[in-house]
Amino acid sequence: MSSRRPFSRVTPTSSAHIPRSHSQHSPYPLPRFSSTHLRPSSTPNPARPVPSGQALHYLRDHVATDHLVNSHKHQLKGPLGFDIEYPPTFVKGQPQNKTALVQLASDSIILLVQVSAMSVFPPSIKAILEDPDVVKVGVGILADFVKLRADFGINPASCLELGILARAVDPRWEVTQPKGLIGLARLVKTYLDRVMPKPKRIQLSNWSRPLTEAQQDYAANDVVTALAVHKKISLMLDDLDEPPSKDTYIF
Repeated sequence: MSSRRPFSRVTPTSSAHIPRSHSQHSPYPLPRFSSTHLRPSSTPNPARPVPSGQALHYLRDHVATDHLVNSHKHQLKGPLGFDIEYPPTFVKGQPQNKTALVQLASDSIILLVQVSAMSVFPPSIKAILEDPDVVKVGVGILADFVKLRADFGINPASCLELGILARAVDPRWEVTQPKGLIGLARLVKTYLDRVMPKPKRIQLSNWSRPLTEAQQDYAANDVVTALAVHKKISLMLDDLDEPPSKDTYIF
């Protein structure tokens, strides 16, 4: 696949030109996997069961975030792809850095909420995370929610671990990976037939600074693909004669 992007770039803005109170939330369209670096696997599936046409909003101001969320509530009813990012630590024994970015995605909208640039955690995002009627889906989501509780005193509800759901509906995991967390890249390869790169230069970058386009792509890609995997596994769940209780995979 060509490395050219099928959407208009957001003009990069250096950190010197983005004050911490600035809100950059002009939407731009994303391709189906939100990252042009997500390429077909060796046996590509031409029917891509992946959300398309989402608008990405990169937000660095809590007032702008609340305004946007409150005006798009109908697009954020769930399920939502969920993830967080924070700057890495490189010294053994050093405490984790505070959560810098919260990502949410629905079929039509993607939010990259850079809470490290905000004076308060956006009440609208807190409400979504704590709403038991809005299911948030992801990988390693329980650990992420524990971190949000420690960092901001948030008590998230209705989190769905994709790996647990996959094991509940798909017997292949009893053979291929009976234990341990099933990574998002492996779930994407298994259920969407795509290869999902995780470049270390992005993964281990500083998520507290104004995000580059590459960081925005990476962050959006995680939540878009999580949502797509959830949709594919949910189809398998619907086909079961005796589906598992939701209590086994939603916490």
